Amino acid sequence: FFQAEDGIRDIGVTGVQTCALPIFTLNNAAVALNASTASAFARNITVQGADSVVVDVLNSQGQKVSVPGLGIANGVLAGNFGSLATDGNYTLKVTASDLAGNVTSSSIDVSLDRVSPNFVSFAAAQGQASAFNPNAISQDGFTFTGSVQGLDAGKPVTVEVLGSDNSVKLSAAPTVTNAGAFSARFNATQLQSLVDGEYTVRARASDDAGNSASSAGSVALSVDRDAPQAGLVPLNKTALSLAAAQTYRSEEHTSE
Repeated sequence: FFQAEDGIRDIGVTGVQTCALPIFTLNNAAVALNASTASAFARNITVQGADSVVVDVLNSQGQKVSVPGLGIANGVLAGNFGSLATDGNYTLKVTASDLAGNVTSSSIDVSLDRVSPNFVSFAAAQGQASAFNPNAISQDGFTFTGSVQGLDAGKPVTVEVLGSDNSVKLSAAPTVTNAGAFSARFNATQLQSLVDGEYTVRARASDDAGNSASSAGSVALSVDRDAPQAGLVPLNKTALSLAAAQTYRSEEHTSE
């Protein structure tokens, strides 16, 4: 307040002013929303000293767009960004004001991306056999190659060797090139850790927004360290005629 004095007594109060601004408590870190999370955006928020609070969403051109359920209720700022027709960058802006005209605002950058990566191809390198003996392959091991769309250059792709129980036995994380290509190699030492049996190799990836995808097909691998064995069928003591002896031959069989 403001006062005028004559040195002896107060002679009047000329006015009252409020200078305090409304206060926010809001985590305004940028957020990336994907196909799964876009419909359930929520952040805790508290606003003190405000008589009015307005929540807006602006597109990259600064135009307001409608987001269903957008608002603050029970201390939670929420909205359904999944209803927006276009992926891209948006700004969520909260503006608080009081009756004296004091205004405070806070913004959150929102990136909306509902498109998952797409694996164009995934296969074993040319010339590699689907069945192999880990003890007999070169130190170079096995290589798997592929290409993926919708993933920025330098981002990783996970290539996994899965057992018959779908558990991960080996894993590699090659990065994609500008063209989306990637290549993963498992060396002989890694492959020798696999026990005999059937395996599948798959590729999967996630983008910055958290959209994930796996290769449409997987590569089958069979690990077998047992070599085929040859042997003679045992003869009983019955004498053979010359004709029968001439038709007798060795037979190969593979031990189980």
